[in-house]
Amino acid sequence: MFSFFSSQNDLTNLKEGYESTMYEYESASNPNLDEIPIERLDENLYLLEEESKIVNFDLSKKLGTEYKATSPNLLASFVSLKKYDKMLIRSKCSSQLFYIISGSGCLKSEYEDYLFSEGDLITMPYCSDGIKLYSDSVDTYIYWVNDSPLLNYLGVVSDKVIIPPTIYKKEEIMSKLDEINNEEGSENRNRNGILLGNSITEKLGTKTLTHILWSLYNVIKPNCVQKPHKHNSVALDLCLFAEPNKVYTLIGKDLDENGEIINPQKVYWSTGGAFTTPPGLWHSHVNESDKDAYVFPVQDAGLYTYQRTLDIQFSK
Repeated sequence: MFSFFSSQNDLTNLKEGYESTMYEYESASNPNLDEIPIERLDENLYLLEEESKIVNFDLSKKLGTEYKATSPNLLASFVSLKKYDKMLIRSKCSSQLFYIISGSGCLKSEYEDYLFSEGDLITMPYCSDGIKLYSDSVDTYIYWVNDSPLLNYLGVVSDKVIIPPTIYKKEEIMSKLDEINNEEGSENRNRNGILLGNSITEKLGTKTLTHILWSLYNVIKPNCVQKPHKHNSVALDLCLFAEPNKVYTLIGKDLDENGEIINPQKVYWSTGGAFTTPPGLWHSHVNESDKDAYVFPVQDAGLYTYQRTLDIQFSK
């Protein structure tokens, strides 16, 4: 899957000022890393004005990385294409996804070509020739998430396709979502959504979108509170639809005796906007409107599940 790479120049640069060190175990076993922040990126930051562009949800300064990253393992970006325009994008990653927020067009790669429209989801492995995106007769907006920060941290490149290109059509997603939410007792579930997977991750045991990426298509019913849960993976949440100032997520460290979050931070949803949910924090989605609200979280939970460290917990 990965190839390690280095050069004599890289080694020489690393050696300058480098020295070995040792630590007393108890005082150093829990190092203080920069915390993963709760951040938002609203739709107006990537809407088109004059030309097509890519807007990275880049938190590298807060994470302390020398490369772009939204979380330690993932980078989320928004690709904005003017109508009839095209763009070549490249990323050193092992897996990536493209969720079509709005618009329509075509994705071309060295493996497969796909026609897409609003609400479709496409996953791709690393593409050495890059990926070409074409927009049709309307401006097109795409949520693009890849695992390039993970590969940058490891100092590796991908040289093997683990999960082949796959497209999930909106009609199929919505049909399955309606099916599971019409089942008896569905209103008592912690989340009312569907996990997207494939036969390869089924065999791996992770049941995730790729070997690294995990995604959930989640609906919050009108006047509904989805109970808190938490996990060790970071969630990069894309709000697909929410009534303004009526839908939000409560995030906090602890629960009270009733299973409610103590002194939570409230993060309001904005249609087309994104926000982060840090690892290990309880979070609860609340919809105070009279319409369904939809969110599409992407996580590195494929990796965590395979390592047996996801540790997802649900409030009682």
